[in-house]
Amino acid sequence: HSLREIRMENNLLTGTLHGASIAKMSRLKVLSLSENDLSGLIPGVELGSLPNLHYLYLDSNPLVGPLPSQLAQPAHSQLLELWVQGNALSGTVPATYSRFYQLHD
Repeated sequence: HSLREIRMENNLLTGTLHGASIAKMSRLKVLSLSENDLSGLIPGVELGSLPNLHYLYLDSNPLVGPLPSQLAQPAHSQLLELWVQGNALSGTVPATYSRFYQLHD
């Protein structure tokens, strides 16, 4: 699949993020789903397996659960920006996130 960007901010989207569908988008560089009504867990395994994902914007949704450690796995993740503020995430930030010296706010 050659899709490189998904930008659907502020579109009143509902439901959960379907990890199996996301995992098929191996060329995806930008996933921007900010300011919607997406719920459930962040599909960390699938998002963390995307080798070209640089920009992930999931802020201002009612997402729950922990911040997935898979998003910060050294062998896979190429994230430069990660926005998850304005959700209902719980737990601590996994230690694997300390490797993101390039992440910025």
